[in-house]
Amino acid sequence: MLLRYALTLRAPFLIASCFAIGHALAQAPPPDGNCSWLISKSDIIMTVCEVSWTWKSDTTVNISHNGLVCVNTCQGKKHFLHTQCDDSCDKTCTRSHNSTIRPFWLIDGERAPFDELEDSLRKFGVGEEARHLYQNIAHATYAKIGAAEYIQDPKNFMTFQFGHWNKSPCSYAEKYYTDRRYRATLVYKLRRYTTMPDGSTLTTDGPSSNGYVNLWVPIKGSFTDDRPQIACACSIVKEGTDFGLLKDEHGNETGVACVHDGTTKLLGGAELKDIGLTFEGHSLSRFTVSVKNKPPHCERIIIPAGFEYVCADGSAQDVLQVQDMTIEFPGGSNFGYIASVDPFIDFAGWARSQTDVRTLCLNMRKPSPRPGKPFFLSMPRDPGTLRLARLTRDARFGGPWDQVRLWLYTDRASMDEMGKILIPGPSPRVYLRELHTLVKERLIDLDPKADAKIVDDRLLVAAYPDEEALEWYVSWKLQHQQAATLKFVRSAGKALAEHFKEGKPEDAAAGAMALVAALAKHGGDEGTSAALELLGDKALEPYRGALMADNRAGMLFGCLTRTSDAGLAGKLLDLAEAHPSVSAAWACLNVDPALPEAVRTRAEKLAARVLPPSGGGS
Repeated sequence: MLLRYALTLRAPFLIASCFAIGHALAQAPPPDGNCSWLISKSDIIMTVCEVSWTWKSDTTVNISHNGLVCVNTCQGKKHFLHTQCDDSCDKTCTRSHNSTIRPFWLIDGERAPFDELEDSLRKFGVGEEARHLYQNIAHATYAKIGAAEYIQDPKNFMTFQFGHWNKSPCSYAEKYYTDRRYRATLVYKLRRYTTMPDGSTLTTDGPSSNGYVNLWVPIKGSFTDDRPQIACACSIVKEGTDFGLLKDEHGNETGVACVHDGTTKLLGGAELKDIGLTFEGHSLSRFTVSVKNKPPHCERIIIPAGFEYVCADGSAQDVLQVQDMTIEFPGGSNFGYIASVDPFIDFAGWARSQTDVRTLCLNMRKPSPRPGKPFFLSMPRDPGTLRLARLTRDARFGGPWDQVRLWLYTDRASMDEMGKILIPGPSPRVYLRELHTLVKERLIDLDPKADAKIVDDRLLVAAYPDEEALEWYVSWKLQHQQAATLKFVRSAGKALAEHFKEGKPEDAAAGAMALVAALAKHGGDEGTSAALELLGDKALEPYRGALMADNRAGMLFGCLTRTSDAGLAGKLLDLAEAHPSVSAAWACLNVDPALPEAVRTRAEKLAARVLPPSGGGS
């Protein structure tokens, strides 16, 4: 049993503790447990939040992973039919298919668990302090439930090494594995203990609220094979008839389709030849699509996002279509037509000879498409680019960041390499956000050595970063390059100070404190120490007030609840005394009991100066 803390009022009626109850299952989740947090304390009244959590397995999900895709990329122009293809017309997969999959955990719901806890605190009379305390309590609890330690334990990892297994030419084959979800239900129960004149204790129960955490764990050995998916460009080039089909997001067959009287027919290679589709490139992101002949009994042709336009002579970049493109034949005429990305516009009586279609380039190191270069239509030749095309299509907004994301996937391109081609080049903020998107979609695995040019330290000090992306990146850097990362962070004050000169102080402070919070959350005592050194940098001195006013400072002070290092605790208390706040005072009220008595006494005095003694109740 781990003693969380021992509290005595006039009568020693409560000992609050944090302990765990083990599971006896193979590949079990973290243990169930409970802990208590002080909200306020006086001689006769103490307000406490008592938390318990229970883990249960509730579902399994089949997961795709880019490391489990074996791609034989078709080069096109070799054979008349795909059935004649062999390994002479494709680029055989060279991936090692060797990777390690780790568990991960997520808070279930963006705001709901926090909102419930804040509401409970207010109902129990805590007052305006509730808007700070609910985050401190929730995040301190997350550090206790065992999920963070669980995902770092190698025995919970799953490693695979398959080599090249797909022997089917011009195709890709996928394996899937299964994730088991463990769901923790957290119950926050508020109580107030009052010592009565006769020495007895009056217990007042307050409201309860719930929170949830999901832990996704790969089931070892749970690999299944999908049949190879044809991704052949030969039959289109050579006018063949077996142009392959795709699966859409729901597992249904899809492809280039003709719509007539509400009926959809998927078109083969010979039919597409008869239509006479032509593709002309103008830039990285703009192509013109033309059609020579209207197919019989066809009102509309649809080409879904994910298809590729391949440069026939290989001298320019191939491109990825990132919109569902519709070609309308208005009024039943064989002559007039219009191509559009919006199939719901009424085109009756309106015709023109060409239209623009949005594309992204697939080969960063080749020249850009330009007029006069012949292109032909190809099926998606990589399931990853197909997924990225659909992600781009479905996004609320599009922009140059879509190309950044694709080149990260296809070329493993660095921020500087992209900056030589894209104008303007990607900022650290954009590059980090798109890198994180690929990781979330399980489309990229980062290797510290092979991807050294990608995992750039400058991403750590990106201006106005996406907070989720930054937290993931700090966590990854600390796992793989801890010493170098902490060395960089300690001297990053000057870079962060520049952001205060470029925009609003509160926005610059939010970005800097997001880095500080991530270091404190994922870096243990060493990460917290580095965060303190960063905040003490002379370059940040003019902005320290704005930094410490940011609510993420609570994550830094929260380290007092779990560190037993007296020197580190002393530095945190120095900062708390210089910048007193509710979050700092709450952490002082709940310092780790393993700290020396002098440190705990100092912390308790600081808490008493800031927090109301009775928690707002009586």
